[in-house]
Amino acid sequence: MILQIVTNKVKAGKVAAYLEAAKSFIADQKQVPGCIAAQIYGNGKQDEVVIASSWESEAAMTSQYANEAFLKHKDFMKPYFIGNETLILREIN
Repeated sequence: MILQIVTNKVKAGKVAAYLEAAKSFIADQKQVPGCIAAQIYGNGKQDEVVIASSWESEAAMTSQYANEAFLKHKDFMKPYFIGNETLILREIN
């Protein structure tokens, strides 16, 4: 299993608008084959939103379907977005 944790820095005062776009993205991401779960979290920082997802495999996470789900929502999230950091965790068997 793969965990993808993306911490998104959002423009000041734009978190609510970003969350609306992110919720729509997450709904589509959950439909991608191989996506086990996806959720939006807060980390205690006022202008950061964390999107965490778990995947059956790295191939599923980087698939055309996953990319299409992101690209469908990218333009709606972009006006509120400053930057992000991605953490990938791979299950150790």
